[in-house]
Amino acid sequence: MSGSARGIGVLVEYFSEFLQRLFEGNGVEELSKKKLNKLLKSQGSLTFDDMINMSWGNLSPKLDEIDKKTLDQFVQFSYEKFVIEKKESNRQLEKRIFQLIDYLDSEREGFSLERNNIRNSIAHKD
Repeated sequence: MSGSARGIGVLVEYFSEFLQRLFEGNGVEELSKKKLNKLLKSQGSLTFDDMINMSWGNLSPKLDEIDKKTLDQFVQFSYEKFVIEKKESNRQLEKRIFQLIDYLDSEREGFSLERNNIRNSIAHKD
């Protein structure tokens, strides 16, 4: 019985996220690199390029200063604009997206279906 209750709970959570994105939007559509840079600078004194190029050892302590929504927006924006739209593979960016998703899943509360989909998409990419 516990397994089915947990399954129903997860289903309700997914449906809730879906409805929230449907009515409020997830903010990615109108987000630009410039706006994302401004958010990153104001919260963690980082730039978009820092998020990609800085070593993980130097970057990870600074991530605590940036809210989860901004980090999720960075992951989604990066994936949509640079991984999907570009034909050539960008292994460094893909690796950073994986690191950020792992960080968000382990250090921040809440499951994100969008992050999980991005992780699976990159992992199963040719």
